[in-house]
Amino acid sequence: MSKPEITTVLTLSTSHITGQDNGLLEGGVDPMVGTWFPLRYLGENDGVGYMVHVAPEDIEDSDKEGLKDMGYSSAITGIQEYAKSHGCDYIRLDPDGPVVEELDSFEW
Repeated sequence: MSKPEITTVLTLSTSHITGQDNGLLEGGVDPMVGTWFPLRYLGENDGVGYMVHVAPEDIEDSDKEGLKDMGYSSAITGIQEYAKSHGCDYIRLDPDGPVVEELDSFEW
């Protein structure tokens, strides 16, 4: 009998992404997979949140350019690097999630 697989999820406020990032996630484009849809959910106060993958490898400059070409801001790269540095497998962007000083924040 195998053991269950347990993953680590970083929860952050959606204020750490730009309005444009939000639109891309809402449209179903996972920034680290490209064609895989991020899981979208309704938060406690009717705000929309997302679950996205953490990049399996270090984010190379070419990946950063690819994200930029997709329309994502550099905030997505910062969030990915922050999550990776904390050993996370997924990022939960929640309208009611915590704001972290080390990351950029946006009002939209």
